[in-house]
Amino acid sequence: FDASITTCRKASQFAAARQVFGDVGAWKLKHSVITYSAAITACEKSAAWQDALDLLIEAEDSRLQLDVILYSAAISACEKAAQWTVGLQLFERLRAQSLEPNIINYNATISACEKAS
Repeated sequence: FDASITTCRKASQFAAARQVFGDVGAWKLKHSVITYSAAITACEKSAAWQDALDLLIEAEDSRLQLDVILYSAAISACEKAAQWTVGLQLFERLRAQSLEPNIINYNATISACEKAS
């Protein structure tokens, strides 16, 4: 499923990516961090930052071990939609999860703020 979502993302087919993501749950399969990251990245490519945020919240509520890649995707989705305040909040949530931000997290957050000016 991860590869299918990634293929949809690369083809800018957000609706199809969301459908595949939903199918995982409908078939009683468990989403992985990779599945969430791929779906959030598809949201980024489609400027669907609110959907990206919903998926991140769902991932946070799961029992998965989250990673910085997941947060990078969500911050980037906010950056693309000029939602810099939400991007900053996500950066803080990343740190609250005891994850160590990387250069990609910093760059996405800075870029989101830069687009606000």
